[in-house]
Amino acid sequence: MPLGGIYLLYCYFSVVFADDDFSKFEKEMQSEPPGIGHPSDQTAVYSRASDKALDKAIETQLKSVRNKIISEPEMNEFDPYLKINKDGIKVYIYSHKNSLFGTFKAITHINASLDSIIAVILDIESSTEWLDACEKSFLIKKLSFTEQYHYQIFTIPFPFKNRDFIFHSTMQHDPLSNAITITMSSAPDYCIDKQSEKCQEANQSGLVRVNKSIGTLKLEPDDKGTKITWIQHTDPAGHLPAWLVNLLVKKTPYRSLIKLTEKVKEEKYKLARLIYDNNGVAVAINTRVSL
Repeated sequence: MPLGGIYLLYCYFSVVFADDDFSKFEKEMQSEPPGIGHPSDQTAVYSRASDKALDKAIETQLKSVRNKIISEPEMNEFDPYLKINKDGIKVYIYSHKNSLFGTFKAITHINASLDSIIAVILDIESSTEWLDACEKSFLIKKLSFTEQYHYQIFTIPFPFKNRDFIFHSTMQHDPLSNAITITMSSAPDYCIDKQSEKCQEANQSGLVRVNKSIGTLKLEPDDKGTKITWIQHTDPAGHLPAWLVNLLVKKTPYRSLIKLTEKVKEEKYKLARLIYDNNGVAVAINTRVSL
């Protein structure tokens, strides 16, 4: 077998077989396949492919979707599939007509204020402490309280290359419900021809830059805390097999929300307070409040 095939098999066994429910998942797939188009179907395909056939299949399918962009994370979704339901977190996977890669929709409720959760999310550098597989994170440019560009690196299992992102994020606050929705979309070309120190660092990463990613994070406060609904779709670019990406798609939101639940308990976030204008719209946050 070529060296590339050995690497792929190593990654397959070290990542997929480490999955807690893989044995059950494999049995279900053999007895009653979920059908073409479902993310798990890719596992059946790739787990039985030879090295040569695998490379050919990946290249063929990537070419077919390379120029297709999903403009909204829930567009063209079908076959919602509940993949995780534990620790108060539900993770659904949606497959798409025009993408190999699944979209996740994660829902949970955290016993923390809206202010505290927003304080964590806006602390971009702290993302490495709660956002799963996030190796590096920094702010590139803050345009306003509700709009910014930031850079992140995410680790990918060996032997594949890590991915980096430039995200453009905007935040909308509904003064009637007090809900806040953050929209994050990839902006891979933002730093082209820009000479700022942060842009230069992003430009020199040498990693695979992700061109297509969009997501929303909706925070809805209530008497017991805050409901979080997180939807994200990413095409990771390059030649990552879909079975690997869809495995990570399932685990990433679950692990991240578990860590976020703990992160908001830190004193500096617990004391954070949103600041509102005369119309009741959030316009700033004070993270140095002393009670």
